[in-house]
Amino acid sequence: MLDGAAAGAAGAVLAASMVGVAALYDLRERGIPHWALALMGVACAAFLAVRWAAQGAWPQPHDAAWMGVACAVGAMSLRGTLVARGDAAMIAISGVLVPSAAGIPALPVAMLVAALAAGAAHIARTVVPNLAELARTGSIFGGVDEPAIRKAAALLVVRRRRRGERFCFAGEVTRGGRRRLALLPGPPDSAEIMARTEYVISVIPLMVPYFAGSCAVAAMAILLA
Repeated sequence: MLDGAAAGAAGAVLAASMVGVAALYDLRERGIPHWALALMGVACAAFLAVRWAAQGAWPQPHDAAWMGVACAVGAMSLRGTLVARGDAAMIAISGVLVPSAAGIPALPVAMLVAALAAGAAHIARTVVPNLAELARTGSIFGGVDEPAIRKAAALLVVRRRRRGERFCFAGEVTRGGRRRLALLPGPPDSAEIMARTEYVISVIPLMVPYFAGSCAVAAMAILLA
């Protein structure tokens, strides 16, 4: 069985690992491979499973708090990146909050605040402006007609970097011999990737856990209020 000290040490190692991964990929041209985001969620799930198997009970609030803080710090270190601004935090936090709701009586307030803030920021900075642009012009990409799947996904992933700047969009670029997700400014014909819809398909799986986690956190916050 894991005693309190071992559990605390495991939580600290996990927190440091998450922050380290986030900082590493923030420095490497802010590129985030799919496996790095998935690893954060898997690490949380694995830690919960180990704690449950060792003690026959869900982790204590301080264990979950370690993971919540790690996710929040990791997301902050990756600010300005399309996917990781809130998605890395949501993928990891949702792996803690959803199963822990049944066994932890008091969820750490910091986790709820971080999760809700990330979700609200994404909706305010991405979804709302895109809906307004779609209503005004009928297109996310400045009047250029695009397939329905691209338009639907663009509502979630395309955003302006600053007021008055052209819309930026998600694309896969090759840097240092590796394919990375990046924000590419300009109209669709300014990048070869926009001639295809594969980039949209690659982004959608990353967005699903994010919104699922946001909804779960919001529901639990309402129930606990």
